[in-house]
Amino acid sequence: MLNIIIPTYNAIETLPKALDSLIAQTSNKFFVTVVQDCDGKDYSRIIKKYKDFGLKINLISTKSNGGPGIARQTGLDANKMCDYVMFMDADDMLLPNAVEYLYHAAKANNADVVKSGILAEVQDGLIANYEPHNTPCQWHHGKIYRAQYIRDIGLRFIDSLRYCEDSYFNVVACNATENIYSLPYDTYLWRNNNQSITRKKDSEYNTDEKGMIGYMHSQVEGVKKLLEIQENLGRKISIGLIACTVCNIYSAHMKIIGSGYNADEYYNDFLQLKNNDFFIEMLKSEEFWDTIEQHLKCCETYNDNLIFYSIKFNDWMKEILDKVYED
Repeated sequence: MLNIIIPTYNAIETLPKALDSLIAQTSNKFFVTVVQDCDGKDYSRIIKKYKDFGLKINLISTKSNGGPGIARQTGLDANKMCDYVMFMDADDMLLPNAVEYLYHAAKANNADVVKSGILAEVQDGLIANYEPHNTPCQWHHGKIYRAQYIRDIGLRFIDSLRYCEDSYFNVVACNATENIYSLPYDTYLWRNNNQSITRKKDSEYNTDEKGMIGYMHSQVEGVKKLLEIQENLGRKISIGLIACTVCNIYSAHMKIIGSGYNADEYYNDFLQLKNNDFFIEMLKSEEFWDTIEQHLKCCETYNDNLIFYSIKFNDWMKEILDKVYED
């Protein structure tokens, strides 16, 4: 059975449409866990209405407002009997065959992760299509996960990440296994909700600073978790993947500095990887530096401004590279 977890915060207006899309599913091999993140709203009528429609749905609440990541984790912890789990936002919709396609593919291939294409509403009512290989692995949209796999690798949403929390979760989930299956179908519609936490103009998280720093934080935590999985569980983690993620961290930090913000806390956290033996050995490999050479940038356009990176990559990595040279 598939557990579809929906975190809700001020979602009285949008949740019914999301649930309508679940009523319309061509497979009923799922149940729904709506997690209310202490928004003070009354969802009881909505929940009752959809129970009367035959939807297997349950409403639970977080202990305090912690953001979407903590709400999703609350949903994960509340039910450990499901074999697969999926995350859906309260302002999005599933396409009618989503559960049928994703769950069948997961079971048929014994996959740890199944990912599909998604449709995304953009400005002016236009729809963009993201095929599975072009859908950023940081997004949870259009993916399901084997629940035991998530537990086996000890993956949990991080309390301190209220923004880009899905980036951390998916960097780890999609890269700690080779057992990933891609579907050539669209299953998810990402709605353009201008009141969401990432799009609302006056949201404290919808700022350049919050966005860039949140992304950098999530990527640093992702690398740390992958290295932990490599060390403690013996799962082979791709050197090229770690190199790409290091490039992401570098680029994010350079954008933050170029925009006049400060992210020294997460940069210093990244520098602590000099104490990780596998990471230091990895830096001695040709594969790491070949990947860095392919993906490294020296400038980037951000908010229509060209930002040249103010610190060269080797200088940015100096403290870690000094450790490599010592060895």
